[in-house]
Amino acid sequence: MGPVTPAHAGTYRCRGSYPHSPTEWSALSAPLAIMVTGVHKKPSLLALPGPLVKSGETVILQCSSDIVFGHFFLHSEEIFEEPLHLVGELHGGGSQANYSINSMKSALAETYRCYGSVTHSPYVLSAPSDPLDIVITGESVRTFFSLSLGHRVNDPGLGSPGGHKEDECGILMERDLLGEVCTNRDRETGDTSTDQVS
Repeated sequence: MGPVTPAHAGTYRCRGSYPHSPTEWSALSAPLAIMVTGVHKKPSLLALPGPLVKSGETVILQCSSDIVFGHFFLHSEEIFEEPLHLVGELHGGGSQANYSINSMKSALAETYRCYGSVTHSPYVLSAPSDPLDIVITGESVRTFFSLSLGHRVNDPGLGSPGGHKEDECGILMERDLLGEVCTNRDRETGDTSTDQVS
């Protein structure tokens, strides 16, 4: 089927028959929706209150457009098997639709897009919105504070009240890498050594 035009958008079904019984047909297949994109101007997609969401909190994904769309479709390749249908509501001369995700978990940290369509042609869609990346925060913050706390270790071999070693731990972050760097300072000798802890 192609080249595809807006006229191809719609719901399709099929059924079959045996060659020796051409008048006896099977039951209809499940419907298959074909959506044609890129016909209308792309809508906007926002995360409220923002795209950085603490684990367990709620985020609202808002599709909006200055076109009066009767339908919005929220899409994520990993989360939804099919685009999620949202009913468009009039707003400020245009339209919008909200989708609330409760108890945000790391599995829902994904890239989302939305499309819009007018009421009389629900399968003729707009161009996709700009991608929206949802990031779950929380666990990394707790790890940061636990690794940032320094601690002191008594060393009996130094033999004096002032003789002890101090471990100062910090965070080494580069893109997606997280490592712990500890610097051991011997207060009595003044020697400094750095160990990388994997």
